Amino acid sequence: FCGMMKRIIEMRIAVPELPMEEAFAACLKEDDMELDEAQFALFMNTMYASDAYIRDYFRKAAVDELVRAKIPVRLVGEGWEKYESCNETYVTREKAVVFGLSFEKIAHADVLLNVSPFFNHGAHDRIFAGMANHCTVLTDQNPYLKRILKDGEQVCMYSLKDIRTLSDYAAELLTNHALCRDIQNNAYVEFKQKYTWEEKAKQLLACTLR
Repeated sequence: FCGMMKRIIEMRIAVPELPMEEAFAACLKEDDMELDEAQFALFMNTMYASDAYIRDYFRKAAVDELVRAKIPVRLVGEGWEKYESCNETYVTREKAVVFGLSFEKIAHADVLLNVSPFFNHGAHDRIFAGMANHCTVLTDQNPYLKRILKDGEQVCMYSLKDIRTLSDYAAELLTNHALCRDIQNNAYVEFKQKYTWEEKAKQLLACTLR
């Protein structure tokens, strides 16, 4: 399956919103192979390395683009010490913190960059953490996010396929402070109305009582 994993990676780089399972199914079909549900799930699990590669590939691409545009980036967490920048002037690195303290980091930031390509039809909790902490979230787009949140009003969404949209958005947020504050306020209101644990519990209970 090593050759198939390489093909899956290439497919997902070309089409960032393509889910892992769809890429895997397409490769099986191309190779005229069939797996039952249990086998499919098992092999999907063994291909986690491709998810990790896709994540690191696009995270590096995002940071590279911001640095290229001379936009300062603060990198927090394990692994970033290995990142080689084309211009270290715009890069600050900080050591990883425990999960609970990550929210303090978010709360002290004006703009939070989210790059989570394996959540291509969902949302990482990092997005809602940013909204809850009055931080402007700059995230890669996907169909789910475009359905539940308003781009440019509650969050800002860039395209992994057209990475220049990231630096364009970032530059605007760093210079247009009024826009940044409006997005933060709108996001916080949206979070309080729909995405707190209490609100989510109410939504789940409403579904079960139907």
